[in-house]
Amino acid sequence: MNLGLGILVIYMLVLLGIALYASKRDEKNIKDFATGGGLGIFVLTLTFSATYHSAYAFMGAGGFIYTNGIGWWVNGLWTVLPGVLFWVWGRRIWFLGKKCGYLSVSDYASDVYQSGAVGLLVTAITMIFTVPYVAMQAIGCSYIFTTISGGKLSYTVGAILFFVIMIILVWMGGMKGVAITDAAQGVFMWIGLLGGALWVIKANFPSVSAAYEAAYEAVPQLFTLPGPNGVCTPQD
Repeated sequence: MNLGLGILVIYMLVLLGIALYASKRDEKNIKDFATGGGLGIFVLTLTFSATYHSAYAFMGAGGFIYTNGIGWWVNGLWTVLPGVLFWVWGRRIWFLGKKCGYLSVSDYASDVYQSGAVGLLVTAITMIFTVPYVAMQAIGCSYIFTTISGGKLSYTVGAILFFVIMIILVWMGGMKGVAITDAAQGVFMWIGLLGGALWVIKANFPSVSAAYEAAYEAVPQLFTLPGPNGVCTPQD
């Protein structure tokens, strides 16, 4: 077994252990399974962030910056807005859910508009946009599994492995298990990104600023708008 495959196995075992821990702390009812039964501000913040820091962030964003430059960082502006809305409106939605017994957004919409059809519409919209998002995660993880295993895991096996792990995590821990594993992966991600980036930079450059200077000298277009390919225009 190569190093990458060993790390992958350990990583998956850790996630399964966290989900098992979460399942032991859950009350066995639909409310806790669907809502997490109270997560706390730390776990709640990290699982909310995990919505963004997915395959899109650790593969798509990095690839876009590598190809098109710093114009991607404008995304940092709009990623702040959902967090603000979450903290401003989130508690109000939580209060209504607790008061009225809502378990989903469709429950809330059906009650507010007094129409089951509205609830079905919300459910349909959620499913339509969630399926491509989940598929994107499977695609990204499949590429990562294939790469980290040195080609020992094929793309298809990687996709199957992703869905199997996802189903087990949800089945074992429900929403709380997903949230806690999100929080753990968020910590792992930041340690890996910061630690890994600093390790690579220190191995090749005397400092972080020197690394940026070298990158600017090599491809200055990456540090200007609209970028080397003309993608990041004011209209975009």
